[in-house]
Formats: sequence, structure tokens, C-alpha cells
Amino acid sequence: MLRELKVRKNSVVIISTAFGNRYVIVARDPTTNSANSAFPIFTGPLEAQAIQAIFFAVQDTAVPRPQTHDLFRNVLVEIGWMLSKVIITELKDDVYYANVYLEMGGRELIVDSRPSDAIALALRFSSPIYIEEEVLLRSLDSENTKHFLETLEIMLPEIESESESF
Repeated sequence: MLRELKVRKNSVVIISTAFGNRYVIVARDPTTNSANSAFPIFTGPLEAQAIQAIFFAVQDTAVPRPQTHDLFRNVLVEIGWMLSKVIITELKDDVYYANVYLEMGGRELIVDSRPSDAIALALRFSSPIYIEEEVLLRSLDSENTKHFLETLEIMLPEIESESESF
């Protein structure tokens, strides 16, 4: 069973730690605004920047040159492929895995992807992002997620007041 996820305007969070800044994509089940329906995908600064660039474009704050995800989207469109959906499929050793589903003329192609790249592409295509129910439940049960959600509960009012659904 799949659950649709939403990534919001302020879903890319930077957490400062003693070991350096960590970038986190916060994905949520859109049927609830509870922090308990959110889960973190830790990512690098470049992936976080690629996702944040989408929200700059929505606000008419253009980036000066296309980023890698913009280039990939443009190439796919030029050769006739569309991104129909992204599914976060697995969680192994606190690492998420995802598939990107491409379509052209009734043909479907499934491509393995890092979730951060898949999310960045899905946002560029305005395509839905899904997670396998089992993966979401396992994620919510992990110690890393529980610790992150405790932090998120403290930050939630500020994030929610600034967020817009994308």
C-alpha cells in the first residue's frame, strides 16, 4: 500500500550539530499536520539546495543557470518522457531507496534513485511522491526518526506558520 507525501516550502531544514550542519528533507502525510506523520530524509547540501530551488522558482526568484535536476527534466521532456511518480521503496540501515517512474507513449520505465534526487525531480514535474506504507511505519519506529520528531515538535509551530503546500 502506498501513501502520498507532501514536501512543503520549508521542508528543507538545516540542523546544526557538533559534527557540522546536517540537511534534512521533511516529508509528510498530507492527511494530517501532525509532526508524528513526518519523517526525515537526511541529505547533502547540494541535494537540499536542488529541492529548495523549486520553491525559489515558485516565488519567481529564478536561479541564474539550470541546476542538474533542471537539466535532467529538460532532457526528459525534449525526448518525450514524463515523470509520472516517485515511490520511496525501502529503508535499510537508515538509508532510504526510491524509484522514479517515467512514461512515454504507454511505456513505463522504472529507474533507481536516491530519494533526494527523486523528490527534486518530482517537484520539477509536479508529480506525486509516494512511500510504501511499511517503509513509513519502519521509519517512524526508528530511533533516528523519533529523535528528529522530538526536535521537530519544538520547531513545528514556526515551520507550519511559514509553510505553504506545494
